[in-house]
Amino acid sequence: MQHRIGVLHGQEETFPPALIQEINARQSGFQAESASIGGIWPSLEPDYAVLVDRISQRVPFYRSYLKQQALLGTHCVHDPYWLECVDRSVMGQLAAAAGVEALPAVVLPSKDHPPGVTSEDLSNLVYPLPWEEILELVSLPARLRPLGLGLSPTTRVTCLGDLWQGYASGGDQLVVLEAVPEAQASLLCLQAGEQSAVMGHHGMVDEPAVAEMAARFCELADLPLVGLEFARYQGRYVLSDLQLFPSLDWWSLSEQAFSRVVGSFADYVLELARRPHAPRYPGIKSASAKPAKSGRKP
Repeated sequence: MQHRIGVLHGQEETFPPALIQEINARQSGFQAESASIGGIWPSLEPDYAVLVDRISQRVPFYRSYLKQQALLGTHCVHDPYWLECVDRSVMGQLAAAAGVEALPAVVLPSKDHPPGVTSEDLSNLVYPLPWEEILELVSLPARLRPLGLGLSPTTRVTCLGDLWQGYASGGDQLVVLEAVPEAQASLLCLQAGEQSAVMGHHGMVDEPAVAEMAARFCELADLPLVGLEFARYQGRYVLSDLQLFPSLDWWSLSEQAFSRVVGSFADYVLELARRPHAPRYPGIKSASAKPAKSGRKP
């Protein structure tokens, strides 16, 4: 079993070294380090017990490496295969399953056909779309935004005409129509393992209901290091967005929040490192078979 913990990171300057230092200070038998990757070739042995991913959303090569290591049994935070699936639609479904209220939202099919698709391929799609029913579900005012997570431009919708015009400009991009939260009333809850830090505009705030919702969502979603945005909507806080790679640099947080996130996540990573490893190939029931000679160079 590998006793190394690797951290993949980019321009984030303070969180990765603080996490490495915190893990190594525990003297747990696991050594944390900045991961080092050359090429990727078939192997039968994982390089790390755990890989912490802070950058693969911007570097596809790292995502490919994480996928290989996950197949070999490395615990990856976050699971690279799961990250490919999570968008605003999945976020909404996870929130519903976890009993966490989210902004009312409806995913719409793209206005234009995807490349290579014709009308004959879309016999399962309702036409015309039930626009009045969609607006009733979301209510006005609303906004259109891309299906993918992350910062993105939005189009304000105040009537059915706005919706048609904004929808037509989306081309072959999938979009979401969602309710508009109250202005200047939002919180960011950073979930790190078992603990959370709820951030307002001027540092940490005491919002136990928000922290409890975030913990419930992350436990169900198996996302132990994320930022959940909560906005005021009709007088209460509801989930409005999900940051899979929130900024965790010291100057982005308060000293109290930074220390809490680093310490709690170090606890989580070490607990994860102690879990048994098993290859994820279909049909393989256990990792107890005699390993073949690795093709990875030392």
